[in-house]
Amino acid sequence: MVTKRGFKISDLRVYYDSAEGKVSALSGFNQTLQAPSITYLLGRNGSGKSTLFKAITGELLFNGDFFWNGQKANSFIKEIAFCYPQDIDSITPFDVTVSELFLAFGISGDHLEHIFSRETYRELRSVEKIHNRMLSQLSGGQRQLILWAATLGNKGNILLVDEALRSMDHSIKELIWRDLEEITEQRKCVTIVITHDLNFIVNNPKDVIVMKNGISTELISTSAVSLTRLEKALSN
Repeated sequence: MVTKRGFKISDLRVYYDSAEGKVSALSGFNQTLQAPSITYLLGRNGSGKSTLFKAITGELLFNGDFFWNGQKANSFIKEIAFCYPQDIDSITPFDVTVSELFLAFGISGDHLEHIFSRETYRELRSVEKIHNRMLSQLSGGQRQLILWAATLGNKGNILLVDEALRSMDHSIKELIWRDLEEITEQRKCVTIVITHDLNFIVNNPKDVIVMKNGISTELISTSAVSLTRLEKALSN
């Protein structure tokens, strides 16, 4: 059964070519996620997490089906899914100014105020003072904040966050996480977050999909999230 409001992944399979022949990266991944919701994707390196994201955004060929709000979405999945990059270098190979990056994404001060909470907007307003500086001249925290501002203006229905929170300062991470929760609710999005930070999951509990060998092996509900349970899931 396909959920009326949400995202369903059905029997998703991805193969890579190798010297030994085809290697299975996703081996029949199945999951249904209601909208709006935020769900963590947890698994060891090589379990298929990033491959799943690349299949959803159309970067990899796949077998299987995607459904959005009950409608088969294989033909337009890459138009509604957006993967938040880990670093600014992932979206521009050039050392541009802050204002040039915002211009490329159609971001204005009014747009930022509409997207973000007051606390985050105040942080961004402080960044605006350096809008003529090159990205390479900014601190790591400033780069991450600007990257969020440039990319969260995207109107995708499916937001994919791949380890993007790991290099942020704690205070900025908390601000951005609250904004991500609000944006997910307001836009009725399905947001999937890859992270290896078990303590962050425990402190900000949501449902957790556990991956191993290219499949979903367990779904830990929000109420059942604990450090012990997460560590056990990774060790199985």
